[in-house]
Amino acid sequence: MLRKVFAFFDENFTFIASLLLSVIGLITILGVTYKTATGEANYLFFTKQAMYLLIGIVAFFLISSTKFDALENLSPVLALFVIFFLFLVLVFGEIIYGSKRWISVGPFPFQPSEYAKPVSALFLGFLESRMQKPEKKFIYQVILVFYIFLISFLIFLEPDLGTMTVIVVPFFLSFFFSRAKGKDLLKISLFMIFLGLLFVLFVFFFSEKYFPFLSYIRIRMSDFFLGITRNEPHYNVKQGFRAIKSGGFFGIGLGFAEGSLLKFLPSKHTDFILAVIFEFFGFVGAAIVFLLYFLFLNKLFLIVKSVEIRSGAIASLFISIYITLQTLINIGVNLGLLPVTGITLPFLSYGGNSLVSLFISLGIVSSATKKKIYQTKNLDGLAKIIDEVGQENLDFME
Repeated sequence: MLRKVFAFFDENFTFIASLLLSVIGLITILGVTYKTATGEANYLFFTKQAMYLLIGIVAFFLISSTKFDALENLSPVLALFVIFFLFLVLVFGEIIYGSKRWISVGPFPFQPSEYAKPVSALFLGFLESRMQKPEKKFIYQVILVFYIFLISFLIFLEPDLGTMTVIVVPFFLSFFFSRAKGKDLLKISLFMIFLGLLFVLFVFFFSEKYFPFLSYIRIRMSDFFLGITRNEPHYNVKQGFRAIKSGGFFGIGLGFAEGSLLKFLPSKHTDFILAVIFEFFGFVGAAIVFLLYFLFLNKLFLIVKSVEIRSGAIASLFISIYITLQTLINIGVNLGLLPVTGITLPFLSYGGNSLVSLFISLGIVSSATKKKIYQTKNLDGLAKIIDEVGQENLDFME
């Protein structure tokens, strides 16, 4: 009996861990938003996040129980929908904090860029698996380049550089990791570093003249690299540090955090929720959250290695990388190691579209692991891909 319980827990650990993180997020959101400036009770944020959590859970089970080949074949249509809604955002979207990222669908805000993450994972797997046929390889490569350029450009225009990064980087890493040899991986890494440096220089010296809507990025980078204290991003980080320090080892208790309830910490329930967790639950509580993330991400990558179909392996790898990248960026911002980006902490931060998108992503990974679609010599799963790339890297080093 105990063995069955452990087996069930191990098999469903990513879903269980994501639920635990979401519940911790709900409790933290309630503690930090339940009082208005006038002292009245306010359960709006908690209620909305709880509702989106239920939607996300339902979406997870629906997608998880769907055959992966059906999801894969649907991905081109979903990709077109994402592009269409990204266009709609630029035309009809609401400007919030200087960006057009949301469309109102009745009483609910809809953020297409969040759903571009799981859809891009599926579409990449769809295209990459079909590149195995030499006669169609070129056309699928063209479609791949066009797709990633188009959605990146549309998200860039919102502007939302954080989300663009969380989509583009996993896209290239997943694609090239599955196909590149040892020398190619080195060249790709150096090329991406070079492009990153060019982007930083462009933002610093030319964005104000040619792309004034990107001025907020220049301010945040200047704030981070030069230590300019008058800007709001630096203020956010300083207040985040204050919250982290005030929590001490065991925290000062849910709902009693000075920096949170007195609203000294902006974006406390979204971008800087980790600082609030430090304040509420202290170093011990934050350490438990970090451990949960580590176990969750480690298990996610182990699951990815077990996927036996190439398209499913690539889609799952994309999802694993984007969730890891998003987690590390947010933690880096909260600890002052990275410039403020506006990227939320997966499962913990307030944000309905982000939460639903994450559970959709986990549903895709679960679906990819459940059933073999087809097996050929060229479609052996990520385990073989990793072994091949590893051997190439050893040969290259020798």
